[in-house]
Amino acid sequence: MIKITKIAAAAVLALSFGAASALPVVDSFSVDQGKTEDLTTNDGPEWATQVAGADILGGYRDVYVEKYLLNGDTALGLSAVTSNGSLSYSENTQQAGIGVIRWDGIATGGDIDVNGLGGVDLTKYGSAFNVLVLAADDQSPLTFTVWSGGTTSPSSWTVYTQESSLPMSYIFSFASFAGADFTNVGALQLQINDGTGAALDTRIDMVSVVPEPGTLALAGIALLGLGAIRRRKS
Repeated sequence: MIKITKIAAAAVLALSFGAASALPVVDSFSVDQGKTEDLTTNDGPEWATQVAGADILGGYRDVYVEKYLLNGDTALGLSAVTSNGSLSYSENTQQAGIGVIRWDGIATGGDIDVNGLGGVDLTKYGSAFNVLVLAADDQSPLTFTVWSGGTTSPSSWTVYTQESSLPMSYIFSFASFAGADFTNVGALQLQINDGTGAALDTRIDMVSVVPEPGTLALAGIALLGLGAIRRRKS
C-alpha cells in the first residue's frame, strides 16, 4: 500500500508541478525514527531521538508527543513512530494530546531554531504545502506553523482531515499564513491534533511544496492514480 501510494503521489506532483523547478520534499518519512511515547499528563513533551536524512528539509527531523489531561491512566497514552515510509500518530482510548513534527535544522529539544533552515525561499518551488495523509480514523486538525524573516513570531494555519481509510491530500496555501515571508523561511512545524479530540490514529506519508491546485482536484488525481495502478496489478 505504501509503495502504491508513493507512485500515485509522484504522479500527482508531476502533473501539478508543470514546468516549475525541482520539487522540494519537506519530508518523505523514508528515514525511520524510533517510537516516542507519553503516558503521563502535565510532565511536558516526550521527544524522539533526532534523525538526519537527505530527503528531510534542512537535513534533520524532530518529533515529539505530549499527552494532555483527559485520562490520567499511566498505562495508556499516545505515541508517534516513523517506519516503512510513513509517520504514524496514535492515541489510546480516552487519551488526547498532540504530535509535532519539526524541521529547523540540527537544533534539538524544546528550543526551536527560528533560523535553522537558513532562510530557504520556498516560493521558488510552489505556493502551498501538501500533506499526504494515508489514513485517519477521525476528523482532526493539522496545523502548519512557519517561522520566517528571522523573527521569533510564527504564523500558523489549520486544515481539518477527513475520516478516511484512503490517501487524501491536504493543501496549506502560503497565502493563508498572515505575515509570513515564504522567501525567507527559517523553521517549519506540523502539529497533529489540538489536545481535544481523543483516540485518534493518523498516518502521514509525505509533506512537500507544490503549486496551489484545488484540494479536491489533487485528491481526485491521487485516487485515480491508485485505481489505475491497482487495475494494472490485478
